[in-house]
Amino acid sequence: MAYLGRFKTQTKLKNKFSLYLLGVLFCAFAARAQQTMKYTDALRTHQEAAQFFHQGLYHQAIIHYERLLPFWDAQNEMQTIWDEQARLNYRISALYLNRPGAEKDLIRELENMSDESGLHAAQFALAKHYFRKGQFKEAITYFDAAGIASLSNDQISERNFQLAYACLVSGQMERVSSLFASVKNIPGENFAAGNYYHGLMAYYQQNFAEARSSFQKISSDHQYKYVVPFYLTEMEYLEGRNEKAREMAEKQLANPDKWYYQNELKPVKMIISGGLILPGVHSILSRLSMRSIKQLL
Repeated sequence: MAYLGRFKTQTKLKNKFSLYLLGVLFCAFAARAQQTMKYTDALRTHQEAAQFFHQGLYHQAIIHYERLLPFWDAQNEMQTIWDEQARLNYRISALYLNRPGAEKDLIRELENMSDESGLHAAQFALAKHYFRKGQFKEAITYFDAAGIASLSNDQISERNFQLAYACLVSGQMERVSSLFASVKNIPGENFAAGNYYHGLMAYYQQNFAEARSSFQKISSDHQYKYVVPFYLTEMEYLEGRNEKAREMAEKQLANPDKWYYQNELKPVKMIISGGLILPGVHSILSRLSMRSIKQLL
């Protein structure tokens, strides 16, 4: 009987130990499952944030990235969530949204960036940021640093146009023509402006054939259709085709729509109609044009 009692006691102890061990294993499994679920959720949020970023939806992107901020300095597997690309996307999104301190944060991020394409993306973002703020010298510095090797075709067009404009405003005229020329034949949002400014540069270099070609491409564009006729008319006159210039001037003056250079064209028409080559007429036209470019910059 004593043996039987000891056997029952040992059996109970074993059962209790088995239950305890089962409980420990269950808790460990549950904890691991919870951790795995947390990582899976974070990874999904990370992927969605990246998709929003590449679509240019920076507000949605930063909302997703901010959900991951608790894992910024994680030492376990969660640290893979905030890889270099994710940190860069987060910093750039904050910059495009004009978040306080975003500019300094991104510049600090550049100091530890090992990936060259990421470095160029950050420099490109900073260049556009400075361009929007009208800090053209800083924009030129970062556009030059970013180069074009890591940019898409659309980004190259955007970069070259904004760099050309920044150089124009900053007086770096030797770079302007070639940069505007590089975007004037590329369809997209910079096509009209690229042709307009390329036309202006060609005009002031007295390359009237090139200027006429660019201006004619945008003669019906809503932003420039009331601007370019002045230059087209003036070039006809400066090249000696007075009758054609007079006809063009009369046509534009008869246009019921408000024309940007309507007041400037009236004395030009009078000079042409009078059949006189008055002393200083070219300097008059030149002053009008110099004033116009300053107004449109």
